[in-house]
This record gives sequence, C-alpha cells and structure tokens, in this order.
Amino acid sequence: MDLYHFTAIPMLHSILASEGLREGYLTLYDGTILYNKVWLTTSPLPYGHGLCNGTEKLSESEKSFMRRVGNISESTSINGTHNKKLIRLKIDTEWIKKQPGFCSYKKLMRDLDR
Repeated sequence: MDLYHFTAIPMLHSILASEGLREGYLTLYDGTILYNKVWLTTSPLPYGHGLCNGTEKLSESEKSFMRRVGNISESTSINGTHNKKLIRLKIDTEWIKKQPGFCSYKKLMRDLDR
C-alpha cells in the first residue's frame, strides 16, 4: 500500500532540501496544535481532503492562526494560501513504518487519550 502527501510548489523545495516531511502540524478539535506531524492519505487524488487551492481569502483569525502555527512575525504579511493540490508525493508504507516517530492517526489519538 502507498501513502500520499499533497503539497504546494513553494513548500516542495523545503521538503526536498531538508529532512523531508517533518515540519507539519496537526490541529485537534480542542485547538491543541501538535507539531512535527504530517498528514498522509491512501487516496492518490487531492480531492475531498479540504486542501487549499490558492484562491482562498483569509480572515484575520485565519491569518493569526497561520502566524501562530508557523511562528511567523506580525510584521510579515500573509496574503493567502498556496495550492496544495499541485504536488503529490508518494510514500512507500513499508519504508515509512520503519521511520522513528511514525504512527497511525488512530494510535496517536489513543496515545493522547482522545
């Protein structure tokens, strides 16, 4: 089975030039933000995941959230979103299961008592 991660062109360089997919975050329903978590899916298509397409207009609340999770200063302007449907990375599950810190979403929620 393969897993996929969708991202935008500006983010691809960072992924390929660094240690890979390690700088994501996951926001829980109660607002808790878990850093160094990356969303993966079994779906090879970018539709139905709630991915932004680059045309969204952000509210001040959404811009504030982006600053908080991205550690972005107030002086840096945030104009909008990136199209995260453009780039699909395919990840072999046998390889990723061997990576330190990898766990399924279900296991993560169990570990957090959610």
